[in-house]
Amino acid sequence: MSRENILDANILIVDDNEANVLLLEDLLEDQGFTHLRSLTDPLQVLQETKQSLPDLILLDIRMPGMNGFEVMQQLDEAMPNKRPPIIVLTAQTDMETRTKALALGAVEFLNKPFDHQLIIERISNILKTTLGSVRTASDSTYINAYIADDDIASLKALGYTDETTGLPNRRAIQKHIFEEFALEKDLTAYFIEIDGADALAKTYGYEIYDRAMQTLAKLISESAANQVAMIGAWNANQFIAIKETEIDPAFEEQFARRMHRLLTGIHEIGTLHYKLSVRIGFAVSKGLIKQPGELIRRAVLAVPCLNSGLDYDAYDQQMDDSNNHEAKIESELRRAIINKELYLTYQPKVSISKGSVIGAEALLRWENSNLGKISPELFIPIAERIGMINEIGEWAFDESVKQLNSWLKSGRVGMDFTLAINASPIQLFNPNFISFVQSTLVKHGVSPSQIQIEITESMFISNVDYAISVLNEIRQLGISIAMDDFGTGFSSLSYLQNLPLDTLKIDRCFIDQMTFSEKSRRLVQAIIALAHTFDLVVVAEGIETKEQYRMLVNMGCDEGQGYLFDAPLLPNEFPPQPLVTSANRQYSFS
Repeated sequence: MSRENILDANILIVDDNEANVLLLEDLLEDQGFTHLRSLTDPLQVLQETKQSLPDLILLDIRMPGMNGFEVMQQLDEAMPNKRPPIIVLTAQTDMETRTKALALGAVEFLNKPFDHQLIIERISNILKTTLGSVRTASDSTYINAYIADDDIASLKALGYTDETTGLPNRRAIQKHIFEEFALEKDLTAYFIEIDGADALAKTYGYEIYDRAMQTLAKLISESAANQVAMIGAWNANQFIAIKETEIDPAFEEQFARRMHRLLTGIHEIGTLHYKLSVRIGFAVSKGLIKQPGELIRRAVLAVPCLNSGLDYDAYDQQMDDSNNHEAKIESELRRAIINKELYLTYQPKVSISKGSVIGAEALLRWENSNLGKISPELFIPIAERIGMINEIGEWAFDESVKQLNSWLKSGRVGMDFTLAINASPIQLFNPNFISFVQSTLVKHGVSPSQIQIEITESMFISNVDYAISVLNEIRQLGISIAMDDFGTGFSSLSYLQNLPLDTLKIDRCFIDQMTFSEKSRRLVQAIIALAHTFDLVVVAEGIETKEQYRMLVNMGCDEGQGYLFDAPLLPNEFPPQPLVTSANRQYSFS
């Protein structure tokens, strides 16, 4: 495929951010592309695509009105046999976003902020395959169909081989599945997600990244697995294996385990040693699936989540049920604020030594007319993924501060009362967050000293230095900082030494275990002593029994919350009766 034909490609850019559109247009025009169109309204994509079929669509995921997933679904339904290839534009790199995009047929990802060299390489690679396989210089219509048998010989090297790895590409894999299904064979598809590849590219560049993928491809080609399965490249850091299903289901799991052992570990490029790991999802056709896309979709859905602890997993119907439920949650969540379905409850925080209410934690809740009550553990990650967490977080912060102001005016609480409000890392990294907090406190006439922001350690995974600078800005406003769920992830002594914290919250899992586990008891005691060394206030979460309370009193824990004192309360129920002062209720468990 000549460079001239590629530059003649018809490319449609879809992104609600005008700056991103202009950036991509300038970049592609500088490279010589001449047929560029752009839209900032996703609702216009279907009509524009029908009027003049693009050779390639660059599609943003997070857009108002209709997100990229919905655009892909709409195009699939309207033009199932001739939808153009789609490269997804997204700042989200989590597995859920990738899985859903792949299941809907995305051919590639471009992460924001854009890497200019990578954009050109990825777009060129896709166009080399699609234009070379199904389009001539005089034919501007993309045909999403498989190449006829009499064309295979002349186009196989170009149209069926991944340029980077030399392995069979997506088109070759799909064609192979079609052919095997035609022979009435049952197949098992293995979707192999490579972890650590993106970090390798960011650290050493994409030349090293490509060589790493080539190293893995060589391992695959030389392995025994390649003798029993067709193994190809699906995306930049994803492979697919297709094999005939064995009679004994144990063999399918055994193959997944072998592939995991083959690809996980330390690899070498010259003097460079780097570590990669893989997660594998696999699905069996069992004679029920006659479309390659459906078989692969199920394998993608079975890929374990990054922090699940699983190396591989097999598809079952519950995964689809869960995925469909999440899709419903996502759809309903978009209207939750408008429909006034979100609300806040407030769980009292108690002084362990005095047994008095000294504050509360604001807890976000959601009850939907169709789905009922949805756990925050389920809908918060979805809100983060679809780009709604800033909107929801700002609503929750504003509502919490407004409620505190109401309690102060009515005399329900005093000036020594502190309200803790949770904040997502995405919120905290929003450049407008600090000014929003300031203006909200001024609007409702609440002192910063009465607000505490609760964070989790996930805030520090991507950029510790920037996270620290954000927290320092928050503290300069007079707001205190608490680290929630301490000890459940990768918490370390360096956090206590280097982070601008005021409060440490011990996760409920340790509190639950300390009444019957000596190790847990010692751990809680050690955390309390260590936190006090750094002049931090310690809060124990999930206190439910008198025995736990007495232990924490003896350990010198400062504050606690849990059902032993009170469940999360609605605003008109708070603080618990009788009302005296901000230290209005005495709990006695002696």
